[in-house]
Amino acid sequence: MKLLLLFSLLISLTSTARDKVTHNNETIVPSADFIELTEVYKKRAPVSPENNAFIYLVGITAPENEDPMNFGQTMIDWSNKKVDNGGKNDSPEPKISHFLDKSYEALMQNIDCRMYKAAPCALASQQALARDAIDNNQWLLKRWHKLLDFSAYQNTLVIDLMTLSFPYYTNDSKLQRLALIDLWLNRNNYPPEYIEQMLQKDYDFHILLAANSTTLVDKMIAIVALRNNYYWLNEILNSVDNHTAILIKPDYLQQPIPPSVLSLKTTYAGELQLFISLFKPYNKSENNPILYQFSDNDKQRLFNEQAKFLKKLINISKSADYQVRIKYLLEDSDVIQLLRTTKKLVEKYGGNWDEFNSSMGGYDFMLIYNAYFISLSHQLIAIQKAVNILDKVRQQGIKQDAISEFLNQPRYYNPLTQKPFVWDGDKKQIIIVTENDKDTYYLSL
Repeated sequence: MKLLLLFSLLISLTSTARDKVTHNNETIVPSADFIELTEVYKKRAPVSPENNAFIYLVGITAPENEDPMNFGQTMIDWSNKKVDNGGKNDSPEPKISHFLDKSYEALMQNIDCRMYKAAPCALASQQALARDAIDNNQWLLKRWHKLLDFSAYQNTLVIDLMTLSFPYYTNDSKLQRLALIDLWLNRNNYPPEYIEQMLQKDYDFHILLAANSTTLVDKMIAIVALRNNYYWLNEILNSVDNHTAILIKPDYLQQPIPPSVLSLKTTYAGELQLFISLFKPYNKSENNPILYQFSDNDKQRLFNEQAKFLKKLINISKSADYQVRIKYLLEDSDVIQLLRTTKKLVEKYGGNWDEFNSSMGGYDFMLIYNAYFISLSHQLIAIQKAVNILDKVRQQGIKQDAISEFLNQPRYYNPLTQKPFVWDGDKKQIIIVTENDKDTYYLSL
């Protein structure tokens, strides 16, 4: 009997060892999730270069006598060639030779007009400084207005860690802010129809950008721009009479946020490509000393799990209970498995997990940060609603001591918290508290 038990045990151990070897030697093929997200990225609808706003945006700060489209395409081609050549390009890097005049930075430091700042916008006391900034950057603003006429947008940079810091997006953000400030300064000079038209064009362009974002950086820039639009729309409506406000108020204020803005499928498909680029030898750095050593098999194993995670985020973004699912994301079995697999592979190649985790800024934090953009997109719904409520308060002439009661009506609740918006009577502001209390926004009456 003992011999039989020993024999059975020996067979069991031999079988276990064989299974382990088979597992270690098996060829890992791309998973269904990996294939799906890769196809989403590769099969984006083509955009002809002459119609692509992205190219113009990249080249928008070209010298005044140069064509932004040609300049932008040159920069994109140079960057893509560097990626294709494994991080090398012997030809001189084209430089953006013009940035906004220093008067712009001086203006921003003095007015502090941001939705996430509780302090009221100080633009009224800095109008001379604002007009200087607009006059000094007039030729760039003309280009920015031309940018809004494009009807297609596609990021044609190869998605790679090397191109992630490409500076094109800062130009859009700064020029947009300056153009919206110009509308506020001239709210009593420009025809109301013109102000409405420019707000609508700005909104439509950044909706286009948000819908076609292939990186979280693209998505962030689009969302911030849409927040800026709502912020300055509210500031303009707050500083004109009710009749003019009716003429200025654009249609999009009454329309739902398009599903394409709330969707992150294309964005997460691009982020998978960015994740893959981390494993390329030329992206080795002090913060990434291990990943390039992984075997193709181990890379694909991790790519599959990352794709599964990103697909989960896409599904979460479509769900009504996305807030709860994000809150408990790190307790999800698939996420736990992704972290466990990453840890095992880092240690397999001689890395120290704690050091690696620290160098990456916290791997679990990176996963949560990916999910954060779901919330960030949905915050626009609450911001739009708050702008609408403030417009109703002005149009209906509701007295300040009655605003809190007005906000207590369920139809005016904050959609993120299902509670009334917070009203600060002293500062005359609606406070938009988000579902995680990490982001708070302020809009003035």
